[in-house]
Amino acid sequence: DEYENYGGGKELPDDVRKLKDEILTNIESCYLQVKDEDARRATRKKFYEPQQHEFSADLLFTQGEMLMVRHQWDTVIDNFQRAIELMPTVGKYRQFLQQAQQKARARAGSGE
Repeated sequence: DEYENYGGGKELPDDVRKLKDEILTNIESCYLQVKDEDARRATRKKFYEPQQHEFSADLLFTQGEMLMVRHQWDTVIDNFQRAIELMPTVGKYRQFLQQAQQKARARAGSGE
């Protein structure tokens, strides 16, 4: 939003406006790719080694475990889901995700 409104409504020179439009188009394209799970997987496969996926997933899982103590369920759930996306065959990630979702529902039901 800030970049779209660059110039505060002033008319920009053609070359600057074209550059701004190109940058906005690139940003939107990247956002759409990041938003799509299949596109994220394909990009990771293209640019990252499997060991990097494993390391990142384990880090996300560890962070999620630590945040469970603080009852930050939205972030815990997000971390576990991202770990699963990176390493879908690791069962403990799914198990902990289910536990976190149950605790989050229970906490929401109790009004906390």
